Amino acid sequence: MASLDISRRKLLRVAAASAASNLVHAPAVAQANPRAVIVGGGFAGATLARTLKKADPRISVSLV
Repeated sequence: MASLDISRRKLLRVAAASAASNLVHAPAVAQANPRAVIVGGGFAGATLARTLKKADPRISVSLV
């Protein structure tokens, strides 16, 4: 079984890109103001919040 060589930074980048792409393709009628709540204010949570905000400034990001 081969091990996956993935860093936390790569994982966060993929997660943020996935979340942003899901919000971009959502119909405008479904939610006028997109929101994201991130639970965990450590390095990973803060990086994800910052990356999401940079990806789409319309997203309201809450970090808990």
